[in-house]
Amino acid sequence: MSRIVGDTARKKEIIVLAPTDSPQLFGRCPESEEHRSWVHFHSHCYYIESSYTKNWAQASRECTRLDATLASIEDHAESIFLSHSIKPLESKITSFWIGMSKNVNGQWLWRDNTAVDFVNWNEEEPSSYGNEKCVEMYASSGYWNDAQCSYKRGYICKKSESIKTVLTEKPPERKGEKKDEEVSGSPTNITWLVIILVILILSGSGCAAYFYVKKKNQDHFLPIVTRMSDTKASVDNQEQDEHAVA
Repeated sequence: MSRIVGDTARKKEIIVLAPTDSPQLFGRCPESEEHRSWVHFHSHCYYIESSYTKNWAQASRECTRLDATLASIEDHAESIFLSHSIKPLESKITSFWIGMSKNVNGQWLWRDNTAVDFVNWNEEEPSSYGNEKCVEMYASSGYWNDAQCSYKRGYICKKSESIKTVLTEKPPERKGEKKDEEVSGSPTNITWLVIILVILILSGSGCAAYFYVKKKNQDHFLPIVTRMSDTKASVDNQEQDEHAVA
């Protein structure tokens, strides 16, 4: 629609476009089931296992089974969130496996291939003492420690949230209005109306031409019939007169 805005010098026409409906995206985590529940932070979901302990490899396989990976920690905010989440579990589990481990080249890498841009090592860690190639997070402080991968620990799984698209709801249309719009605005309906109108005009013109020609023919033949009747009457009268004289 357009709107005219008054101005002392001139009038400007401003085109105002109606907003279009756009889908809204909502993230959600898997439904809780049995003893397992997921928590949401930013665009990810986390499952914290404190009831059963596993070594690092077993924990990694269990996260994979849940369509997740052992958790990577990308920044300080995420680290604080997980630290606060596991702190109440300190009495049950002292530490939790996260997704960092050391490769054959001595590099610390995340299981899900996230870039290592943030670390939160405990003091004097990583110590690389013995065969310590996996990383645990302390429940008491949230700091990290390198440990032997065979140790039994709790673990934290992480996955991206599921995206659900919800279309913006439109107000319901009244049937009468919709029908009127279809009748008046449909190109197909307009085309049929034009065709019907043309047929009616042609039919009317044809009928008018037919009656005009018929009337003209009648006017043309009427004097001939009249003259023939007069001639016959004259001949009859003449024959009667001749018969009377004889």
